[in-house]
Amino acid sequence: MHEINTAILLIRLSVGFTMVCFGLSQFINPHTWLGYIPKWLELLMPMKSTSFMREHAAGNFVLGVLFMIGVWPVVTAWIVAGWWLSILPFALRYDRYIGLRDVCIICATIAVIVLHHAV
Repeated sequence: MHEINTAILLIRLSVGFTMVCFGLSQFINPHTWLGYIPKWLELLMPMKSTSFMREHAAGNFVLGVLFMIGVWPVVTAWIVAGWWLSILPFALRYDRYIGLRDVCIICATIAVIVLHHAV
């Protein structure tokens, strides 16, 4: 049991830290992330792309912190997995290797859910 809890903690910390780092980067310099937003989506957004990216950054930051500290770990894991799944098509469109990284993060997040049920 101890090993499973350690694995869950390591996954939560690594995924959460990644989200916090991305969130900070997106908030500080949203222009470097605008390539992920396709033009058709930009036309549908009710706000500027930079504002959207800053809102996305806040989501990354908050979810990352919640995941790291273990607030409702299974619920948060589902939300985090959904978050990454929602950006996966845009990441794959931008660069397939970045999309591959996101698939690995999604799988790690799902592993947290599976491991919690094994405890």
